[in-house]
Amino acid sequence: MFANSAFGRVSLILFSLACAREDLQQQSIPRFLFIALFIAELLFYLQLFVGGARALSSEIPASLLLSLPLLGFSLLTREALGLGDAFFLLAFGLGAGFRRLLFVLTLGFPAAALFSLCLLCLRYGKLRSVGSQRLPLLPFLLLPALGSLFFLHGGLS
Repeated sequence: MFANSAFGRVSLILFSLACAREDLQQQSIPRFLFIALFIAELLFYLQLFVGGARALSSEIPASLLLSLPLLGFSLLTREALGLGDAFFLLAFGLGAGFRRLLFVLTLGFPAAALFSLCLLCLRYGKLRSVGSQRLPLLPFLLLPALGSLFFLHGGLS
């Protein structure tokens, strides 16, 4: 896996931090961040393939089966889940693998839901203004993403 190499892990950490920062400040993530990570992952996997590595792990197809429906959901619902969030999950899943992606989703979505529920409770009397506001999701996915890179599969090895 890309995340099992030191370069891959550092790349995913920097990518996650940059995406979360842009989502929080601009509520949009520049496409070049995704393109750069996709190219790095592609070159890494091509190098493994050309180098005669044994068959790639089944984590890549499994992470695609988990992240591509989220991308489709984002496109079909006019970004109920932001397109940048869906691309982040796709890029992170291809680099980190299925288990780490599942960890990020399992902790990130409930954290965002709890925060949203707290905001709704605080603004109970002003429900009309709540429907037009958007909550960035990537800051809630950042902590599980970084935690999965450091603590799942034995940290840096």
